Amino acid sequence: MHNPWPLHVMYLKRLLHYLKHTSDLSLTYKYNPSNFCLLGYSHADWGGDPSTFQSTSGYLFLLADGAVSWQSKKQTRVTLSFTEAEYSSMTLAIKEGICLNTFLKGSTLLIPPPISLYCDNQSAILLAQNVKHSEKTKNIAIKLQFIRELVQEGSIKLIHVQTEQEWADFLTKSVPKAKHLESCTHTGLRSLQSSSSI
Repeated sequence: MHNPWPLHVMYLKRLLHYLKHTSDLSLTYKYNPSNFCLLGYSHADWGGDPSTFQSTSGYLFLLADGAVSWQSKKQTRVTLSFTEAEYSSMTLAIKEGICLNTFLKGSTLLIPPPISLYCDNQSAILLAQNVKHSEKTKNIAIKLQFIRELVQEGSIKLIHVQTEQEWADFLTKSVPKAKHLESCTHTGLRSLQSSSSI
């Protein structure tokens, strides 16, 4: 804001253009008793910031086929691997998932099953399920132990998902238009005209 470059102005114009053409979208929900559970998606864009090389974390939680919580946030420090960046995103997502599950328990809407967190990084999932420590993971040991304990006690299930079905992808980086529109649909964003008939 204090020192905008022409690139920043271009991004601002693109953002305003996007907002103008999506003003008729709204979040919609579909209640289905057999599928009324909290689903999370976690993703990271490793070193995506060209000036600081910091990664961006993104998570998305769905309930009743609509988004109930989401965040896109630049990580506070540079990560040394894609797995470490993903692990930071998973930690952020799991903390939010625990808060949402606690709220659902208190609301008596349902007895929440374990949180299902989808991630497209197989090595991060395997690392969380492996109880052995390694010198290579010493820099993320606390986050690693936090997630491992939750996996071992059954509070959270980590599920690998193909990148094509990673719906938090568009929260961390620019994606092709088709993938962006598909992600919007899966988060429950629909036009006001079509949602009025639901």
